Amino acid sequence: MLLVARPHDDELAHVALKLQAAQQWSRRPCFVLVGDGYPTAEVSQALRIPVMGRVPRDDKGAAVLCGQGTGRRVPAGAGRRQDRAQPLLTRPPAGHQRRPCAAPAAGSSG
Repeated sequence: MLLVARPHDDELAHVALKLQAAQQWSRRPCFVLVGDGYPTAEVSQALRIPVMGRVPRDDKGAAVLCGQGTGRRVPAGAGRRQDRAQPLLTRPPAGHQRRPCAAPAAGSSG
């Protein structure tokens, strides 16, 4: 299970309240921080969960992933079938095996 939150008081408080339930669903939930805020090591220590990394905040990209627009202008004539975007992931690749998230190597920074 992947938990994602911005490293701000309100969102981290919400994660802290839900973390016990998340650990019942997944033995080792993974945690990723979005954007600026508290330092990664401080969040990991306070919540007692490894933080796998941090990704930049991208509201426009998030809206596209949630189906709220395309995030870019479509050139004229781009409505033809062969020009339409196809989903990247429709099913797992052949031979795909689920692997548990691993904690970052000791001494790595984030």
